[in-house]
Amino acid sequence: MFLPHSALALSLVFAVQPLVAQTVEERITLLEPQVEGLPVPPRALRQSCPPAEERQLLHLALAPSGFWPLRDMPQSATAIGDKRLLMVGRDTLERLQLTIVGLESARRFLASIESARLVGLHQQNVLFVRGNSLLRVSATNSTFTRPITVRMLDGPDSVHYALENAGALWLATGSRGGFQVTAVWLNAARTPVTWTVAGPTRLVPLAPSIVAAYETRSPFRVHVLGLPGSEGTPRLHEVVTINGLPNSGLPGQPLAAASFVPLDCQFALLTLADLRSPIRWLALIDLAGARVVRVRTVTEPLGIFGADSLDHVLYGMTDAPAARGVRTWIWSWEMAKTR
Repeated sequence: MFLPHSALALSLVFAVQPLVAQTVEERITLLEPQVEGLPVPPRALRQSCPPAEERQLLHLALAPSGFWPLRDMPQSATAIGDKRLLMVGRDTLERLQLTIVGLESARRFLASIESARLVGLHQQNVLFVRGNSLLRVSATNSTFTRPITVRMLDGPDSVHYALENAGALWLATGSRGGFQVTAVWLNAARTPVTWTVAGPTRLVPLAPSIVAAYETRSPFRVHVLGLPGSEGTPRLHEVVTINGLPNSGLPGQPLAAASFVPLDCQFALLTLADLRSPIRWLALIDLAGARVVRVRTVTEPLGIFGADSLDHVLYGMTDAPAARGVRTWIWSWEMAKTR
């Protein structure tokens, strides 16, 4: 799900420390805006991930690095490399519009899909439901492939999200009677694996055969799911529950999880939004420790939809009248000074 966002020209610092002795606002500081166009740090100079005993001493710093205006805001977007974005929106109620946008070249390539419902977007692949079929369209350098049928679905209306990862099709399905995530092998005669979750979920790959399923409604649990290996290793299911958040930012209006973006060093950012106000909550999650490190409240709307872990670039969108478009940040890890 992608939600509209307005401009944010801030740097954010998350203090990755135990929740003791200080208030949240003292440990998470909003800094002054940085000069846009901040260069990408050379890969050879980047820090390696710290050992486990030092993870609680890390700071995550986000510094604005660029802005590219857009005329129309998409329903969803993803980064596909070489400073290009794949965006999906609607030009009519029943028609999806796919757009490849070059941030530096300003080139745009368009395609439309009739009678389609978007259920997945990752890297170059767009997954959508038409009738009883789950189909895929892939973006190339300057065009799109023809739709390919991935699988016939027994209950297409119950599919909330779909993802292909390591030879398996992952489906988040359900209704009021129950919700689940199922992994089905596409080219192997193996038994599907199913996990039970509490509500509608979205899926994000973490590694081959490992997926994060984040619930879009309170209490905003993140499930780390892994398929059993060929040698009979057990399937993985770890749960991170995000505590300390209100169920509703405004009367009668619940919060919604808008995005989950893996960073490096087994950390991730979960963005939660009040659907009728500019308030956003950013939750920094330590996936290695299965815990929430920090939650930061931001009163100016922002949306983060992707990350390039090699270049440490974070992608987001803003939707303010004076600044509607794509915004990028550079993230870095710093060691905190011990007291």
